[in-house]
Amino acid sequence: MAEGFCCDGRAAQSKADRFRLHSLRRDLYHRLGVDGYKTLGYELAESEACIAADVIVVPTARGDLLWGIYRGLQEQVDEERIGSLPRLVAVDPFARLSRVLAGDDYRENFAGSSPLVSINGPTVTYQSVAALESSNGLAVAVDAGQAIADQARLALEGLYLELSSTASLSALGVLKSHDQSIRRAVLVGTSSGYKEETRRI
Repeated sequence: MAEGFCCDGRAAQSKADRFRLHSLRRDLYHRLGVDGYKTLGYELAESEACIAADVIVVPTARGDLLWGIYRGLQEQVDEERIGSLPRLVAVDPFARLSRVLAGDDYRENFAGSSPLVSINGPTVTYQSVAALESSNGLAVAVDAGQAIADQARLALEGLYLELSSTASLSALGVLKSHDQSIRRAVLVGTSSGYKEETRRI
């Protein structure tokens, strides 16, 4: 009985140690994970065409990718490898970040839903707001029907992206309807359409 208890005690201690290690790894993952997205900013900075873009359009949920691109590009500006930062544009499935930039509290829940599942959700993050404000950026809410049409349009050209990614093209259409000065844009696509249910194209 005592031996069994001792074994159980060791097993419990081992589980506790594994939990602490897992918690530490999870904490490091979150801190380092977002910084890992800076590499896309570095890649963009290496392309003269990308740096000459008026806007970089990024599908945005929690803002990890948006923040990473911003930090990567900003580091290149700080190190004087590029002259300036293109404006970042966050793609929203419905008005969230645009409302925050207009004065709403970013900690609110924003009503709405969308079939753009990878960027859908009622919340925003401070890192998204900071990336947009620091890059003189903006947020654009897109119509799901337009994203579906743009998905089919891109698929016919051989680029089959998920709806949340084709929303970058939809957002560019909205931007250009309000600002004809946009001549060059980088559209970020994050995943293929094969992970979504099949749609008729």
